[in-house]
Amino acid sequence: MITIEICAFCGFPHLKVLSITNAFITLPVALEALYGLQFQSIKLIDFSGVQSTGSPITIDIFNTRYLANICVSRVNLSNTYVQRITSTAVFDPNSLLVKCIEEIDISKNRLVGDRTAFLKMLFLYKRLERIDLNTQYVYSVEKAGWGLSESRMQTFQEFWPHNSASLSLRLPENITFVNVSTALQRWGLQYSTVSITNGDKLKTLDISYSWMPRCYGTPIGFTALETLDMSGNYCYNVSDSIFDHVPTLRNLRLSDFHINRDYFRANAWRLFKNLEALETLDLSYNNFMNVDPHMLRTQRHLKKLNMAGNRLQSMSVDLEPHEDLELLDLSHNMLPTLLPHERQALDTLAATHDVTLLLRDNPLLCACSNLDFVRWLWTTSVQLDGDGSSARNYTCVTDTGEVSDTHSVMMQYDFHWRRCVGQQVLGAVTAAFLLQMLALVIVYVMSRSWTHLRYAWKVMKRLCLPRREHFRRDAYVGYADADWEFACLMLPACLEERHGVRLLLRDREELPGSIRAENIVEHIDDSWKVLLLVTRAFAMDEWLCGFTVQQAQRSITDTMPDRVIVVFMEDPARLPPMASLERLLRMVPERNVMYVHKDTPPHDPQWDRLARFISGQAGHRD
Repeated sequence: MITIEICAFCGFPHLKVLSITNAFITLPVALEALYGLQFQSIKLIDFSGVQSTGSPITIDIFNTRYLANICVSRVNLSNTYVQRITSTAVFDPNSLLVKCIEEIDISKNRLVGDRTAFLKMLFLYKRLERIDLNTQYVYSVEKAGWGLSESRMQTFQEFWPHNSASLSLRLPENITFVNVSTALQRWGLQYSTVSITNGDKLKTLDISYSWMPRCYGTPIGFTALETLDMSGNYCYNVSDSIFDHVPTLRNLRLSDFHINRDYFRANAWRLFKNLEALETLDLSYNNFMNVDPHMLRTQRHLKKLNMAGNRLQSMSVDLEPHEDLELLDLSHNMLPTLLPHERQALDTLAATHDVTLLLRDNPLLCACSNLDFVRWLWTTSVQLDGDGSSARNYTCVTDTGEVSDTHSVMMQYDFHWRRCVGQQVLGAVTAAFLLQMLALVIVYVMSRSWTHLRYAWKVMKRLCLPRREHFRRDAYVGYADADWEFACLMLPACLEERHGVRLLLRDREELPGSIRAENIVEHIDDSWKVLLLVTRAFAMDEWLCGFTVQQAQRSITDTMPDRVIVVFMEDPARLPPMASLERLLRMVPERNVMYVHKDTPPHDPQWDRLARFISGQAGHRD
């Protein structure tokens, strides 16, 4: 163990830098050697890495009695096995140390107890610009006390007033850098508002791996903050306004942030909405399976985006707004390939400036479906992982499940291309051959069984029941010439005008000189129902009316059994016999036979029932 005489530096009145680093000497011995430098102005005292016997060291007022009388700007006590520093050792309002200190580094030690209280003591240094308290190896939350009196604790309450809803923090006026990574235990933004005083010069804040269980607060007062590191915390639930008041932020690290994935996918754009100056964003190792591709639509100055260590299966980021992007880290994800539009977006950026894409440790495919991606890796101007022989070479899996690499596939690209295209061509040719054979079979069957096919087609058409809208008219009216006045005047007034029934009347529809027999056949085929007005004149006309009855009988089919409606306008018993009508009545259901007298007034319910029967809405006889 090296020792230093107490007056070893007495002969150096103008010494500005004292550096004793990585020496086999205990920190108390090194502090004792400061005796000869008292009441001097020194820029740096660096005792980082001095080794001890391995036992934890406690720094008290006795050890720092000489250091307190030195006007030193920077003190570095990192990695010196310090376990505890009493309040009297670091804070004496009348000491030169408190009045002059600008930078203090106590990182990589083993501080126990409430480190938050220790941090509060350091914040009372008026000229302090930098605090580095990161990487404390012992995560103890026991109450070490720090030797604080009640009056001293009251001083802290005055500097850090808080209630259940808000917290106010007063920082040193010149503070620009604070690194408390791993130094705080279970410290969180549980307040709705955190107001910062003297935060207008703070540029870097590192609170990573502080076991923060809550991130509900909205910090206000960081008007110049450029770098914020909140990685390694447990902010499962985050206030969507947490970054609203740090518009100057350029570097944000949220690696291993443990944020709720569903919440982040839905609200990421809101979290980053006001960070328009952001240049670097680290979202690595958050177990994201997918994210909103437009979550960074307002970050048009973004240069570096780290999405490594997630479970993304696609690039998941819209690159169109990010014309300045220089680095995209997608390593350690679940990417099988990059889609064509993703590759095109990267090539567009690479055409204007250097762009680096990291893809290592992804389960890439070298299959037929993405051979173009393998070729892109070797032709793109985007800079990829690796150097020398390993550049642009990634492990991948082929169609057969074999593990290969993109370099080997690219060296045999023509072979793989022919194999893949050959499979596709074989499939297309086989399909075309089968279609040709099927066409030949169909032609052969149709030529040999044309009559049977036509019959089957007609049977299938019969299975489709005709409906009223399939016909041009609702009813064709068959009547004798002597009854034209009733048919052409009374029926339209009672059925067409009052009920909207579309009637087909031969005296109204047929052109002079036309062939009546052909017209009757055509009119019956064009009508939904056939309405026969049976009178004495109708029964005596064996040619015209008899032909009409025969065609009406022919129109009755299995699909339209109720097509014919017979309306007796006189007593059937007094009518002369008509053979064709008798045959028709044997085919027409009794419900299709009605009795309506010529003198029935237009408002009689009989016309209503007849109209409903023609339209198919009624099926009962009066």
